[in-house]
Amino acid sequence: MDLSGNPSTDWNNVNYYKRLELFVHYNGGVDAAGYDWIDVSPHLVGVDEFITSVIVSPTDPNKIWITFNDWLDNNGNQQNIYIGVRNPTTNVWTWSNYSNGLPKAPTNKVIYQIGSNDKLFIAVDGDDYKTGGVYYRDNSMSSWVEYGGLLPHSLIMDIEIDYCSGKIGAATFGSGIWEAKLPEVISALKIEINSNTSWTVDKDIFQDVVIKSGSTLTISSGAVINMGSNRRITVERGARLIEDGATLTNLCGAMWKGIEVWGYDNLIHPSIISVLSGSYPASGSDHGVVLIKGNSLIENSNNGISTSKYNDVGWSDPEYHGGIIVALASTFKNNKRSIEFLSFANENISEFIGCTFLTDDNLNEGLLPNSHVTMWAVKGVLFMSNTFENNLPYGPKQGIKRGKGIYSEEATYDVLRVCITPVLPCGCSEWEGNTFKELYRGIEARSIGVDFKFTKAIYGAWSRGIYFIQIKAEKQIIGNQKIVFQ
Repeated sequence: MDLSGNPSTDWNNVNYYKRLELFVHYNGGVDAAGYDWIDVSPHLVGVDEFITSVIVSPTDPNKIWITFNDWLDNNGNQQNIYIGVRNPTTNVWTWSNYSNGLPKAPTNKVIYQIGSNDKLFIAVDGDDYKTGGVYYRDNSMSSWVEYGGLLPHSLIMDIEIDYCSGKIGAATFGSGIWEAKLPEVISALKIEINSNTSWTVDKDIFQDVVIKSGSTLTISSGAVINMGSNRRITVERGARLIEDGATLTNLCGAMWKGIEVWGYDNLIHPSIISVLSGSYPASGSDHGVVLIKGNSLIENSNNGISTSKYNDVGWSDPEYHGGIIVALASTFKNNKRSIEFLSFANENISEFIGCTFLTDDNLNEGLLPNSHVTMWAVKGVLFMSNTFENNLPYGPKQGIKRGKGIYSEEATYDVLRVCITPVLPCGCSEWEGNTFKELYRGIEARSIGVDFKFTKAIYGAWSRGIYFIQIKAEKQIIGNQKIVFQ
């Protein structure tokens, strides 16, 4: 970090290396003298030691903790760690001593457990092997407690959290490197999107994300969002998620849960134009919307996008069915299931145009692909010019292990081609349809618990442009009925 732009600091004066100097930067803001790096150290009254680490709260950028290389300030008070809170209106920082319960020894590092109630772990160096160790504290505690019995009571030089393994590691001075199980976060705090928000840089997400009603989260500019194991994105009623040229994927080799988009089971859908234009949803009384476009990618999830509201035991609330999903020229890859539509009585305007649904690698956690798309008791969903494919070598991945393209029960939907070479005034010389490659079944459509009886019909069943159709029925077709495939 180059702080040379502030001429008030004489870096050639050795006395400055004996003082605490902490600078902050406010996204383009400047201080009264016009400097964009602002020295906040004068507010740390009585502190005259080196900073050893700084951590910013991931949930509140106006809160930070700093540790020091010595445990006494120049007034003789213990000062292992301070907490600073900024007033965003005045840019004034208020500092408080946060050392209660720590040994009287230097501290080397403080780290924050993401998703917790401000749980911190601190590495205490110690003047000898009697005072060192790893200590922890959160907002429910009034003092620090040693993480005893799990990590050594030794001189701790560094600590790190490995969220993939769920462990905390500690490097000691002379006693090796240790690790211990990370305390579970019983009620992980959610990341709530309460206003229109853009994510344009890569992020590791270890918490559930909830897009609140009336808000839009836009993920774009090539951002890669890595979702932790079993983490989920929820799009509430009246909220919107836009993924435009970005990637939603997993962390740590584990599957993430996917996206839920909530709707109303008894509310009709709007026009598709209003969804694409961004005018819908307009209020909390509208359906939630997920719009995937711009060659975006959703991969390595259990349930890519679902029109459900699942509880902790896996039951979906039917009153929340009806969310809207629109996907254009994007890819769904190596998901156990990419799209799930649950029962909705009204016409569903969701559509998938020019998308790729692909399995090209073994799924994480030893899972097998289910179906790229499943639909139950919905009508009107449009599929146009998509590819459904499993390109893994056959080997042991045969039969049902290859998954299905579209599986439906009690559903009606359109699987259509698109004209790619129009001929004026109203013709077409080249079409592009939907492609189903190397799957167990391309489309499997079922009607459960319904007896079909064909009586005095010209055609008992009629299909055009679909091949390898198999009809199974326990009831006999009565009379001389025709079943025609063209």
